[in-house]
Amino acid sequence: YDWRVQAVDNAFNGGAFAEGGSFTVGQVSAEDEAGVPATFAAHGTFPNPLREAGTLRLDLPEAAELSVTLYDVLGREVAVLAARAEEGAHQGRLEAGALAPGVYVIRLTSGAGTEARTVTVQR
Repeated sequence: YDWRVQAVDNAFNGGAFAEGGSFTVGQVSAEDEAGVPATFAAHGTFPNPLREAGTLRLDLPEAAELSVTLYDVLGREVAVLAARAEEGAHQGRLEAGALAPGVYVIRLTSGAGTEARTVTVQR
């Protein structure tokens, strides 16, 4: 891609174009040829805020032990889910029915990395 910029005032009068530049974009994909995500990613919950339950999505570049830990805003552990997951995109159901209204942090850990997301529970 080639680019150039030009300043425009409030009366829409354009000035001279500045010297431009160029850049190249390589492969734009979060997955390799086999459909496996290239990096570990946690996409958070939908919907957020939660009422009774929501969907938690994540990508695993390799099969790994997976730990999903839920913390309250004071840093207290509320719940832990551990599982073995195969590589690929995954989604799970987060039940919020027993949780008090408030803000929680979800920490997802696998052999490929750790990510945290915030979720709000409201009634």
